Amino acid sequence: MKVNVYSSNSINIILQDNILICVDTSTLSQTNTKFKIFKNKEKATAIIMAVLTGPIGGHRMSLGCKPIVPIVYALTLGGGFLLLPIIDIIALIVSKDISRFQNNHKILMWLDE
Repeated sequence: MKVNVYSSNSINIILQDNILICVDTSTLSQTNTKFKIFKNKEKATAIIMAVLTGPIGGHRMSLGCKPIVPIVYALTLGGGFLLLPIIDIIALIVSKDISRFQNNHKILMWLDE
């Protein structure tokens, strides 16, 4: 069993057996511990990447799109003042299955044809 732990000032991210656990240590007490568990590693990775690299489209590269998509994100500052990354984050959070976003080469990944 392999366990990876990534830490910052108040957030610990633990990856164990393909389950991603995010812990906000700033709100934890020794008697009351709350965990948010993401069982879909790809979805959690895409959401974290969208939060960290949304304006330059880094999350789209992690989903497997063509390099032109992040270039468009970077040149338009995330589709105009972070509009596209915010919509992408919402779409990723509310979608149970992100397979329709993977290898999707459209700029607006959440629009159906």
